[in-house]
Amino acid sequence: RAMHGEVRGRVDTVSAARWLSFRFRHTNPSGVEPSVILNWVSRGKLVPVMAPPEYAGAKPKPLRDDRGRNQYELTDVLACYQATRQKKKTAVPA
Repeated sequence: RAMHGEVRGRVDTVSAARWLSFRFRHTNPSGVEPSVILNWVSRGKLVPVMAPPEYAGAKPKPLRDDRGRNQYELTDVLACYQATRQKKKTAVPA
């Protein structure tokens, strides 16, 4: 499981991309790059897990791992991936 990035709960973009690539290797042989997940984040399709505010009135900050990478719920990443794949399937070729 660790070799293929199969993790549960909260993941960073690298672990999420590895997990998606392994899980969907038969339907998406080209895999998923971490940059694709960062693209979802920049477009507002995926939001990081927020850490509790440090003090009352402080803005919440993204929860980060020991390497400083933002953390995301794996279920949210999976839902975003599936929504993206569904859009590609229903897109009509021009």
